Amino acid sequence: MLVSNLQAPSSKSITLLSLSSLEDLPERLKLASPHFACLLACDAQELEDTQINELADFLLQQGLAYLGVWGPECERVRDLFAVKVSELEIAEGVEFPLLTHCHKEKELEEVLGSFVQSAKPDDAYVKTCQSLLIVCVNKPEWETTFKQTLAAKGLQTKP
Repeated sequence: MLVSNLQAPSSKSITLLSLSSLEDLPERLKLASPHFACLLACDAQELEDTQINELADFLLQQGLAYLGVWGPECERVRDLFAVKVSELEIAEGVEFPLLTHCHKEKELEEVLGSFVQSAKPDDAYVKTCQSLLIVCVNKPEWETTFKQTLAAKGLQTKP
């Protein structure tokens, strides 16, 4: 597991979490704000629904407020997250206004640029969502693309 913390020009912090598998998730995320936007890059063809559901549970418990998904079968991932949110809303009797977006027709660099510049959660989370989390699962070449694209945008690692 590789974790890199960066600072976005908008003063939102960016964390890149690179995982060999979903089993490598940390116990807790250490982010700069209680809520966060997440860009999940994964090949969902390699993942079972139960794994995606466990990831949804984990991210929602950590404060997920916005989800962008990129990679093969990204629609399935987004749909499974939506079902989890509905289950939480019913179980807890409250609304979780999670905004989601699936980027199936775009290049990874374009998706990352759009995410960093314009990922905005529901109004309920605007003040408490100051962190951007990029999760890359089992694709070292995608991790390299993320790092190169972020560096090209002048984003620096925080000390």
